[in-house]
Amino acid sequence: MPAALTIRVLDSIIRIEFEETLSIEDIAYLTDPWASLRVDATHCADATVLVALGAPPSARAGGATKVVAGRTVEEVAESLSAAVTLLGIAHLHGRAILLHAAAIALPDGRVIGFIGPSGRGKTTASRALAQTFGYITDETLAILPDLSVIPYPKPLSILTGQPPKQSIGPERLGMLPVPSVPLRLAALALLDRRPHANASVETVELAEAILRIAPESSSLVSLPHPLGDLVDLIQATGGVRRVHYSDASSLSELVPQILATQQPPVDGVETVAPDDLDLAPYAAADASGNPDREGPSLYRRGSWSEALWIEDRVAVHRGVHVYLLDGLGPALWRAADGRTLASLSAAVRREVPPPPDVDVDAAIASQVAAMLDAGILIKE
Repeated sequence: MPAALTIRVLDSIIRIEFEETLSIEDIAYLTDPWASLRVDATHCADATVLVALGAPPSARAGGATKVVAGRTVEEVAESLSAAVTLLGIAHLHGRAILLHAAAIALPDGRVIGFIGPSGRGKTTASRALAQTFGYITDETLAILPDLSVIPYPKPLSILTGQPPKQSIGPERLGMLPVPSVPLRLAALALLDRRPHANASVETVELAEAILRIAPESSSLVSLPHPLGDLVDLIQATGGVRRVHYSDASSLSELVPQILATQQPPVDGVETVAPDDLDLAPYAAADASGNPDREGPSLYRRGSWSEALWIEDRVAVHRGVHVYLLDGLGPALWRAADGRTLASLSAAVRREVPPPPDVDVDAAIASQVAAMLDAGILIKE
């Protein structure tokens, strides 16, 4: 029986088995950072990770969900953290919104998520904030539909010298544990770390918030209503905040302001699926009253899963990307149902009266070209 460790990753139980290529000291190095997530080995595992030093094992790899190997124990530790995190994320797909975010909890269970792409300071922010507040995660925030949060106080990956990063357990860094109360998301904030910035908090417009958060999600594509669910989350937590700061040590002082900075829900937000798109306003796109069906170039909407109307703008969820259309974009996108450029222009002119001194045809051609580049429109 190989040496093994069983841990809870989000709502998954993962068994980690260590090959004989690893010494007792190596195994201790790999397992100690996961002490806070260790569970009894009698738990039924949702996945098994096989770990080795050197070449990936082959004899027993067939029974493992994932195989992790590396030239050094430090490389193995970094790969192991990534592997178990991805397994935990996959287990929650379709059931939770998963954000690339750090998160802390107040003693009463209110959770604040700090969103940002890699290198934006999430781990540093977690380390600083969790000296005062409970440590929830430094990179994977899981939020269920009722706003409850699944904690994932994983080891932190910290560069202490040359790569790879070192996995260090939160206890060794003096970080406070997860509070023993139900956890519920109270606020979302975008991290904006800049040299010499004054520590401050501001609200973020809904459309911008969607564009900033959507790329930092591991799960939107798997949700039945990706944009609608994201908007519901944002509106239910008082909108998205942006936190300006230069030093992570100032973030704890901003927590009360983050919680107090809220904006009322935006009215008139509507989500639409492809089968629900109302094309009635565009049924007469040309003199004949019928969409064009002939000609060298017909324009159609590219594939999309959901659209979101926010006042006079449209956010389109396509694949793993969200695109925001404004100006002429929304009218062009809705009218593109197998029509020529002239027909599109006629439809747009009827809906969007051209401002004076603007070459509307040139503006439409430019917008169409940009939408073609993004795959929002396709040309046949």
